[in-house]
Amino acid sequence: MGFTDPAARRGGTLRLRVHFPDEILPDGEPLVAAGAHFQYNFLFAEPAPGGVKLAFDTFGQPRVTSAVLRPDPRGHWLEVDLPAFRADAYGQGGVGDVVVRLDGREVIRSRQPVWHFPEGWEALGDNPYGAVCRDVFRGWVLQARWVR
Repeated sequence: MGFTDPAARRGGTLRLRVHFPDEILPDGEPLVAAGAHFQYNFLFAEPAPGGVKLAFDTFGQPRVTSAVLRPDPRGHWLEVDLPAFRADAYGQGGVGDVVVRLDGREVIRSRQPVWHFPEGWEALGDNPYGAVCRDVFRGWVLQARWVR
């Protein structure tokens, strides 16, 4: 998978089983991060009236957010496609489509540049950069795997 086994092959669509906390903290909570300080690619949840929004932030680019989503206490399947997640060029930056799906429904699509990063510089539910949102996701990430 690449997150728990440092030698495992990475790349493709990152598929997560996510349970959101009852309330997202006002500053937002991290879901997926990859990059380095001042060169990050970040997906996080932020509070919104009536639910949550997913937000994607690449350092130096405008933030992209979803419409308001209503969390299901049974959890969700979250899928993340980034140009830098391509299996044939994992970690390489460039311009491409950032696509986020929740339970199979596309909630974010944005063509933009993303930063490069070395293998091992990814994080789930953690904010290693101290930017954009809180330090930790208070919900649950129960599964994470690469789908090719």
